[in-house]
Amino acid sequence: MKVSYILISCVFLFVALLSHQSVAQCGVTNGDFNQINCTNCAAFNPITPGSTTSNVPNWVATHGTPNDNTWGGNHVGLGANIYTSEGIRTNYDFIVGHTYTITFQIKVDDPNNNYSNLNPGVTYVRAMNNGPLAQSTGSNWSHAMPALPAEQELITAIQSNASPYWLESWQTVQVQYTPTGTPANGRYTQLWLYYQDNTTSTNTTWSSIKNVQITEAAPTSSFHIQDNFLTNGTGTTILNECDNIVLNGFVSEREDKFYIDVWRKPFNSQSPYVWAGRYNTPNNGWTFTSVGLVDLTYTTGVNFVPGWDYRVKLAVGNDCHGWVESTQDFRIYKGGNAPAPEFHMERYLVGYPIQNFSACHEMWLVETGEANTGYNYDKWHLAMWERPIGSSVPFTWKGNYTYANGGWVNGHLPARLDLKTAFANSNNPIVGGKEYRVQLAMRNPCSGWVAAIETFNVELCSSSMRMANNDSSTNLNALTVAPNPSKDIIVPSIKEYQSFQIIDGMGRVVLTEDVKLDQIDIQSLPAGIYRLQLVLESGNTISANFVKQ
Repeated sequence: MKVSYILISCVFLFVALLSHQSVAQCGVTNGDFNQINCTNCAAFNPITPGSTTSNVPNWVATHGTPNDNTWGGNHVGLGANIYTSEGIRTNYDFIVGHTYTITFQIKVDDPNNNYSNLNPGVTYVRAMNNGPLAQSTGSNWSHAMPALPAEQELITAIQSNASPYWLESWQTVQVQYTPTGTPANGRYTQLWLYYQDNTTSTNTTWSSIKNVQITEAAPTSSFHIQDNFLTNGTGTTILNECDNIVLNGFVSEREDKFYIDVWRKPFNSQSPYVWAGRYNTPNNGWTFTSVGLVDLTYTTGVNFVPGWDYRVKLAVGNDCHGWVESTQDFRIYKGGNAPAPEFHMERYLVGYPIQNFSACHEMWLVETGEANTGYNYDKWHLAMWERPIGSSVPFTWKGNYTYANGGWVNGHLPARLDLKTAFANSNNPIVGGKEYRVQLAMRNPCSGWVAAIETFNVELCSSSMRMANNDSSTNLNALTVAPNPSKDIIVPSIKEYQSFQIIDGMGRVVLTEDVKLDQIDIQSLPAGIYRLQLVLESGNTISANFVKQ
């Protein structure tokens, strides 16, 4: 089935390409000058004065009488001295901001073979609008250098008496060109090549040119999915049922069409994606413009529903280079009536909820509901209350996980949150002999926030518990860290150990080493509360909290 869907999609692309008949310039025509429709004539000059047509298809003289018989045919010879200059032009669209590679072959001839004194002529290559045409004066053609039009830009200039271009052999020139300026319609429409002598010499030298080629970068497909219509919007892989679904495509070189395919599969399914539809169905899927912001929310041909993983394929192209594609994946979560979070407390063993701890135990808060409900929660808030164990007095507020942004933390709750480290500061440590109530609130972007509450007990940390707790922080009071707080280094009070790790308030290991260090560099850590955990020679672990400033 997967192969069938891919074949169908490719057929749609092919048929759509055939159905769009447009004219595109894909390079210089007759740049090798093989097509010349006369013999021993001023082939490049207008057939009639003022005409843009000559006997060399797609090329016409701008001034002088450029010819094709210097050193044999299949090239153009441009002569120049103090009195004369010659040039030719062809039509080509140079779009501002696009990049082009211009390649041609050139050699310069001195009829007197006096190359050591070769006139310092210059071969110019320019892009322009409204370039000149050769003008006749009676039966002759004017060799005077014409005035340059206002909309023109120099691409390159080649000094004729500078190695290697004065050698009697063909040399290849290649130059990268990115048009600038503000020409009409954002483009220059002509390529002009001409030869000019910059001395007072009456000796004529010749600049011969052949195999003129222009190539430009092929389109590239690049985009992301976002939930707004900002041109500089940030991409996301998570959307909600109430969100807009917007494709933000980044326009590439000479891109003039795009095609969007959509595929999908159920959440977390191991099955392959199946084709779900395409954007702009009435036109066989192709839209004949460059891609930008495309609203997919209510597009014809695709019905986006929550509870599915989606894959969007964007193909872009033009008539010169065909098309290229790229893909982006995202998922859509349910939006309304989000259920309350589900969580419990664990020690070091994952998946084993407990409600009774010792003060020397690890304490992990584990949320289990989000992955199973099909809802997305983009913010969370954690608050805690306490009272003596066995007491019937009301709980008193202990504090929030954070006090910034009203206690709300942007993003998803970590899979395991180190509750003990999170509250390990001088005002809010979790201590023995207390019953704690934890409220976890989570916000769904479509339906607001919901909350759940759990309670657990923390007994005093006895000596026997410390010795038995080999898997966790053994003998907490035996390890200290100095200085504390610290900006750069910490020194553990215990010197004999096998390895260490540093754990942040989210329960993540942020630094680990399988060596013993007399002092530990913490300069790279962001400011916050951390736990240093040592693995002793006996295999037991011991830990202490510290503050990174």
